[in-house]
Amino acid sequence: MPQTIALLADAISYPLTGIGRYAWVLAKALDENAAALGFTPVFSTAFGLRSFAALSSGVGVPAHDGPSSPPALRRRAIAGLKNWLSQRRWVNELYAWRLDAIHASNLAKSGAQVVHGPNFYLPSTLPGSIHALVTIHDLSVWVDARWHPAARVARMRRSVPGVIQRADRIIVSSDHTRAELSRFFPGAEKRTEVVPLGVDDVFFANAPRPESERRGLLCVSTIEPRKNLTTLLTAYRMLPSRLREVHPLWLVGAPGWHATRERALIAQGVSEGWLDYRGYLPETALIAAYRECRAFIYPSLYEGFGLPILEAFAARAPVICGAHSSLAEVAAGFAYTVSDVTDPKALARTIEDVLEAPYDTARAAAAAAHAYRHRWQNTAQQMLRLYDAG
Repeated sequence: MPQTIALLADAISYPLTGIGRYAWVLAKALDENAAALGFTPVFSTAFGLRSFAALSSGVGVPAHDGPSSPPALRRRAIAGLKNWLSQRRWVNELYAWRLDAIHASNLAKSGAQVVHGPNFYLPSTLPGSIHALVTIHDLSVWVDARWHPAARVARMRRSVPGVIQRADRIIVSSDHTRAELSRFFPGAEKRTEVVPLGVDDVFFANAPRPESERRGLLCVSTIEPRKNLTTLLTAYRMLPSRLREVHPLWLVGAPGWHATRERALIAQGVSEGWLDYRGYLPETALIAAYRECRAFIYPSLYEGFGLPILEAFAARAPVICGAHSSLAEVAAGFAYTVSDVTDPKALARTIEDVLEAPYDTARAAAAAAHAYRHRWQNTAQQMLRLYDAG
């Protein structure tokens, strides 16, 4: 095992979602295994080298205070400001230049033999002997530029090719992403390892709720175009009113970008009484929503992995999703699939079929067993082996 392993930890901040959660799991695994495996972990951030304790203090999750409470409104305002700034090219370029210099300096000071960038990024200048790993979560900015702000597309298309070239090892979370990496960057697949994402053990901790206690149709998703929520909201409005009364749509997720139409449809659904928009939920409340829902739906147009599918399986919720990008791979035949998630009528038919059908206990148990094979501890152990190989 190398003496010092560095993790680029800028993604670790509250709220812990997506890549932030992934980076946090790796940081925690490095901290917990350091003494037993005989290495020193260091965490590089825009504020310098941080200890694990310092990282931990920045991810404390406050008690859920509702999407309309003052703290939630403040967080939403800050997120809106960040989204606005991220769409300004000069801000992106200035931030990238400064961040690059800081991380290069941090790595030089740390003396690390291995560095891992868990978020599409490695510094442009690396110490000569360091073994560099980078995680590429998806190729969405190459697949369809309309799914992201123009500034983000420009920044990533400019920076990621160099990152891929500098990396000794490239980490992806699905075979689908590995194939896409080969498509857009021929030859890169020779340095690529597939390390699936995972589900936290707490999602499996409690006995499943009986069907009689399961009610809403849950969707966990950032509010942005790629997640295809306009189709979902249109489809749900097509359902018979009796079904919407018994099984309202529960929408969980923080605001993303370019979501004007989604916000209007959400407001309409809330006013009509069939939509419960809950905003961002901390983990305990999120787990409760998974356990209490009648089914879970994930209508996304594209994913590099699709972790909420496994989280829903872990809570024994039936899952509705498409069969495109990585979703079929992650669902592994246990989900109810829609051939065309952009067709509201097709989506509505599948939703109605699943909500009207008896709860399939055997299928739910098999799906939970599939999810159990994809826990975060497995992800962390695979990554520790790759660090050791460096």
